[in-house]
Amino acid sequence: MDEVICLTEELLIDKGTHKRVYEDPLNAHRCIKILYTVPDIDIERELTYRRIRKKRNSGSCRSC
Repeated sequence: MDEVICLTEELLIDKGTHKRVYEDPLNAHRCIKILYTVPDIDIERELTYRRIRKKRNSGSCRSC
């Protein structure tokens, strides 16, 4: 996937302490989260959780 997505302020949904959340201009069913602070323990914890969930869901139906 070599496509570059241009994120503008019009696409900004919200921003928190660590991330900005944008509407995906190519897919209305997705959002794009951009990290804009130095990684800390909360972010590492979330990334670990997402990796575990991805492994658990890799063989199952997403709609189930």
